[in-house]
Amino acid sequence: MSDRLSFTTMNLLNLQSSRRTTYPGSKPLGADLYKAKIRFLGLMLRAAQADVMAFQELWAVSALNDAFAEAGMADEYDFIARDATGVGRPQVALAARKGMLDCSVAADDSSFWINDFPAEAIFHKRRTIEQMKVEIDAFSRPVLSAMIQPPKGPAFRVMVAHLKSKRPMNLDKQEREVPAIAAHADPIGQALASIRRTAEAAALRIVLDQSMAANTVPHVVMGDLNNGSLSVSTGIITGNPRYRMIESQRNVAGRRADKGLFSVETLMHHRTQGHTNYTHIYENKLEVLDHILVSEEFYDHSNHRIWSFRHAEVFNDFLTLPHKRKEIEAALEINSKAHWPTDHGIARAFFEHNPFD
Repeated sequence: MSDRLSFTTMNLLNLQSSRRTTYPGSKPLGADLYKAKIRFLGLMLRAAQADVMAFQELWAVSALNDAFAEAGMADEYDFIARDATGVGRPQVALAARKGMLDCSVAADDSSFWINDFPAEAIFHKRRTIEQMKVEIDAFSRPVLSAMIQPPKGPAFRVMVAHLKSKRPMNLDKQEREVPAIAAHADPIGQALASIRRTAEAAALRIVLDQSMAANTVPHVVMGDLNNGSLSVSTGIITGNPRYRMIESQRNVAGRRADKGLFSVETLMHHRTQGHTNYTHIYENKLEVLDHILVSEEFYDHSNHRIWSFRHAEVFNDFLTLPHKRKEIEAALEINSKAHWPTDHGIARAFFEHNPFD
């Protein structure tokens, strides 16, 4: 029975079946390009395989099954996944090694997904100089929530999320026809995207508060949160717990964090010198958008520790190294970024069963 426990999160870059579209106006992949994408995704799955794997931007479960078959891993995992539920509604998914998931219900059972914001997520500020009203009541991509039973230690809850991207929201035709508005569509769209992402982060935090309160169930949140670990939206999700820099600190920092989530990226930074990771590049900006966040049961300095953090890494060479891209493109006959299996690095973290004495 292994003492190790590992997690991976991977954005699939709109993984859809061959000859089927994703967003309005998108072009479907032909059979050859689909096969090439599946081959490369199979390589990535074999490289980044973990006990629990989270996925974002899934449109067709059959395509994910093809990728695992290509990796030779189809018989090693159980899945919670479902097809896209409508136009512009890709899904998140979860895979766990055989025996770790409760398979007594169907893998696409609706009880796994959280579509709507909790009733408490009310974003209204009454009439003052800061008056505001945000009428968002659902996640743009539903959150997946499931229980995992590892080989050692208690069962824990995993939530997979994919928050609204930084890409500016498109204004409606009626809004674009107003010249004064159309001239500033980009900053307005960016503000709208940020507001939605922040509202989704707050709603997820409320879900976590309700799930973590008055119990000792460990929690892990994984996925593309579309913001860095120090951003406002990610901080809302983590609850900004206090990290313990040295064991001999006299205060209680890191000893207790009933509802806090610790960033694996930060844990790794505390272990290394000059260490820089990134999971996404946009206009030459290197960012960590894909996160693995863990509750105090996975934090070394916590009095409630069950697992110790060992190591984290990001598979991202194919995002920046030209020779890597050319080698892969030549081998798989891919000649367009749109045909790659992912435009994100793949984050992986390792823990070891090590209960606090």
